[in-house]
Amino acid sequence: MRPKCRKFTLILKVSKTLPGVNPQEAETELYKECVKIMNESQTIMESLESYGQGATEAISRAYKNSGDAGIQEETWNTLQPLIEKLKNLRGFNEKISIYLIHSAHIVPKIATELCKSKDLVKTITENPGITEKFSHLLDSCIRLDGIKVIYLLLELNTRNSK
Repeated sequence: MRPKCRKFTLILKVSKTLPGVNPQEAETELYKECVKIMNESQTIMESLESYGQGATEAISRAYKNSGDAGIQEETWNTLQPLIEKLKNLRGFNEKISIYLIHSAHIVPKIATELCKSKDLVKTITENPGITEKFSHLLDSCIRLDGIKVIYLLLELNTRNSK
């Protein structure tokens, strides 16, 4: 069962004014769960932001020089760290999808907690930690989608320029 709440926009706006809050005792467990996800999210974001231009040029050079073992090795060395970053992204993307979809995971738990009262100010006051972490979690999801779109556009641009 999904909680029904139209307060998320306001929650996001208000939570931006709660930097560095400490969780209340009642929200500690959920807060710790959010922190764990956010730490992993930050690591993945930093990795993706340092992804660079990819390996299109190296792959093209290796394809054109298929008999040159040195170029093949150089291309492989260029590809390996990029492949690892993409594997990490895929694993994280699957994990985030699970958190967003299944009712036993973090986003539905937070939404249920933040929407249980009709008094939004009271809810935020009683749950400042998870309010802040919820806004950060949504921000990370939006940033991750933005990064994916940028790389997709770069790939399309590279293909169209050939």
